[in-house]
Amino acid sequence: MAGRLAGRHIIVTGAASGMGRAIATLFAAEGAKVALFDRDAKRLEEVARETGQTAIEVNVADEASVNAAVRQAADALGALDGVVNAAGILREQPFDLTTAAIYDDLMGVNLRGPFLVSQAALPELRKAPSATIVNIASNAALNPHPGLAVYSATKAGLVALSQAMAKELGPGIRVNAVCPGIIRTPMTANMWEQGGIGEQAVEATIALKRPGQPEEIAEVCLFLTAEQSSFVSAGVLAVNGGALY
Repeated sequence: MAGRLAGRHIIVTGAASGMGRAIATLFAAEGAKVALFDRDAKRLEEVARETGQTAIEVNVADEASVNAAVRQAADALGALDGVVNAAGILREQPFDLTTAAIYDDLMGVNLRGPFLVSQAALPELRKAPSATIVNIASNAALNPHPGLAVYSATKAGLVALSQAMAKELGPGIRVNAVCPGIIRTPMTANMWEQGGIGEQAVEATIALKRPGQPEEIAEVCLFLTAEQSSFVSAGVLAVNGGALY
């Protein structure tokens, strides 16, 4: 039986680890041709071998790197009709200790990256009868936390960007944002390591009493990319286990 993404041609950024890797793996299993974008070449090649998909090393914050990578993806896949912007970085720092360099890093990957990748892919996406963009924001966009001022701002900006894009690019391109809560990925590993807040403290902030798994975010992205969500655009979907605050 054909998968839910059979015949689709999709870029997934941040595909070397965490949510991006889970998304790319699920999309490949559902029949999509996937261009795997990441700056971690070694781990990216591992994912490419596991999935049989196309690895493309790229810095999503760099315009020239993105433009070259998107052209390479379109050539390798034969078309582009979907993007999932999952690349992201987290820097936890009190506001008064947040440097301009930290600000630039966060803005570059978390907000500039989705902007650059989506814009570069736009000519190919517009050729498709129906195309999709899914942007991975964060629960911090909806409920900013101390120590995450700039991170929260980047993700809130990504939500606003997603909704404005959806209203401009329809009807041919649907755009939605996903706002994960605490997901067990390499980016959040320090929460469970010595010196982190600990599993019990994490569970106390979540109605479902557990962190999420990358595969659970991947399933949401699959829904928003597949035809089952054909009337969903400009959506902002919180996937946070019932975050309590």
